[in-house]
Amino acid sequence: KNLVDSIGNEVMPRHLGNLERMLASSATGWIAGTEQPSPADFAWACRLAQFLPEKEALFPEGLRKLEGYPGLQGFVVKFFALPQIKAYYGK
Repeated sequence: KNLVDSIGNEVMPRHLGNLERMLASSATGWIAGTEQPSPADFAWACRLAQFLPEKEALFPEGLRKLEGYPGLQGFVVKFFALPQIKAYYGK
């Protein structure tokens, strides 16, 4: 098995699964359980929405679309729906 296959089919799904579980256990829906997004939320939301979809050579299509990770899909939607984030990206 080559490294790219391992990253796309084993490593990244494991990390996304861990992140999905962290979000599921959060009372607020933010990674650190804070009332407002933390730096971790900013980092992960941007990675999930902007970095991951662009890496066709590394990740299968379903993974790039977060298929099978409904919590992560909802997290990305929630993050980018924040008024401040919408205003920033609206510039």
